[in-house]
Amino acid sequence: MLLLRNLIFKTMLIISVLIIGIIAAPCLAHQRFTIAVARYWCIGVLYSLKLVTGVSYKVTGTLPNSNKGYIIASKHQSAFETILLILLSSKPIFIVKRELFWITIFGWYLWRVGAIGIKRADGRKSLQLIKHKAAVKLSQGHQLIIFPEGTRHKFGAKPNYRKGIIALYQLGYPV
Repeated sequence: MLLLRNLIFKTMLIISVLIIGIIAAPCLAHQRFTIAVARYWCIGVLYSLKLVTGVSYKVTGTLPNSNKGYIIASKHQSAFETILLILLSSKPIFIVKRELFWITIFGWYLWRVGAIGIKRADGRKSLQLIKHKAAVKLSQGHQLIIFPEGTRHKFGAKPNYRKGIIALYQLGYPV
């Protein structure tokens, strides 16, 4: 039964990206509307997750609610924390692998909300790009969200932090 509920939820997730992504495409004309669409989609995803799979969550504590930029360095275990961080942040900007921009519809929205795409294979060049773009976004009061390990890791796995988080920390914003 769990496998079936999981399959139903994943199917709903994919269909919702296609339907909402296409219907709300005119919102791509303005970043504020694009972010609003993303937030409503996230609310729908969390509701569907609860309805279909029975998964619930509890948030304890809050993120700072200020117009000053700061960095959120999060463990990346699934898409769940990504969706939740969009809702918990007032002006979220993600650092993502560049290949995510190539995903039809989803990539359009990533680009339009201002996500910073990086090419990990570019090493130092990519690191400099992150620092520059991040400094601009942080100075505009955004919350910069990065997954310091660079990819998903299982719960309890030993951390393997990348250099990007160190470079961002050196910008002097709260982490």
